[in-house]
Amino acid sequence: PNAWDDGCPSNLAVIVPKTAHYSLARAISIAGLGQRAMYPAPVTKDEVLRPECLEQTWQSAIEDGRDIFMVSANACATSTGLYDPIDEVADFCGSKNVWLHVDGAHGASALLSEKSGIS
Repeated sequence: PNAWDDGCPSNLAVIVPKTAHYSLARAISIAGLGQRAMYPAPVTKDEVLRPECLEQTWQSAIEDGRDIFMVSANACATSTGLYDPIDEVADFCGSKNVWLHVDGAHGASALLSEKSGIS
């Protein structure tokens, strides 16, 4: 009965940008991981994930006895339309051997468009 908050199992964790869209929190609970599985990582004033702070968030989860299996990045943030530094987040995930999820519901298609000017 406490799975929505606590998860089952209760030791898994996901690092997400502090300003991640609420749908990510819902998906984490629906998947059975629980709201407490979310560890919010610091963002800039423009709501862009700060990859230099991921290690601090990682250590906080480890100290709580969590096993982090995923880091989520935004492509792009709902409120600002800005992209997280996906390459830097990917490097962090590679160094920790964890899955990188890119939430692209609001802008990932622009990364694929030749007209976007994004490279």
